[in-house]
Amino acid sequence: MRERRIKCDSCGRTTPRHKAAPIFKKQFGELRKVYLCIACAKHRGIKLHEAKRRVKQPPRRRRR
Repeated sequence: MRERRIKCDSCGRTTPRHKAAPIFKKQFGELRKVYLCIACAKHRGIKLHEAKRRVKQPPRRRRR
């Protein structure tokens, strides 16, 4: 089964839903879920959900 595709609300690009960045917009007194493509999310400075899940690892020690 194919994954559902969404349209970016900023530029109109069609992307798979798992790659889109969901944001919540307040419009007419109610919250609305809006999807942005990766490029628009980076341009607006929105943190992508993949970056939040990534575990930070300690820095590697250098060999001498």
